[in-house]
Amino acid sequence: MLGMVCVVASSWYGFVALTLSHARIASAYRRSKAWVDRVCGGLIVALGVRQLIR
Repeated sequence: MLGMVCVVASSWYGFVALTLSHARIASAYRRSKAWVDRVCGGLIVALGVRQLIR
């Protein structure tokens, strides 16, 4: 089980690193980073509120 977790995590972070190493994708991410952070933060807050309500 632990081995599978390591494989999945390594694969995911490897994929993200390879994707963001491309100049076009990295520059698009940098341009929209503030909005991506806001959306992700909003989702985390929404999940927290949902847990409080339950």
